[in-house]
Amino acid sequence: MYVIAQIEKSGLGGSAAKAENLIDKEPFKTVSGKNIPHGETYVRRAWKRHHSVSHLWAAQRIFRHIYDPNVWPLDNPKEFLQVSEYFRWFGALHTAGNTGIPTLDPNATWKPPEAFPLDEILIEIPELSETGRLWVKEYLQLKGFE
Repeated sequence: MYVIAQIEKSGLGGSAAKAENLIDKEPFKTVSGKNIPHGETYVRRAWKRHHSVSHLWAAQRIFRHIYDPNVWPLDNPKEFLQVSEYFRWFGALHTAGNTGIPTLDPNATWKPPEAFPLDEILIEIPELSETGRLWVKEYLQLKGFE
């Protein structure tokens, strides 16, 4: 979900397919430096199986890779859940291309209990790097969209 948001922020129309292709090209490592399996097929299968919790993974990425790799997201569960809710609603309001179908179904995604009130927050998603933008544009050309 985080990569879809980055592609969207970069003005390239975020979609799961573009994110899968971008993740396939980008070297991903865990905080400890281990390689993360990330081939396009692997990512596509993971998206199909786990898209209902992709907003939680996006929040984890914000915490571990953007804010501070030494911060464990659950050290501050309220902030972690606020960030995940931001991405859950991004996915519910975002549609890829002309499909009109939300990237995430808000009724099929995990959400915190209503008894656990959260404050609304705004997150500044960084645009893709120039290399990331080029990879997405190459994908669009390959698929005949540009």
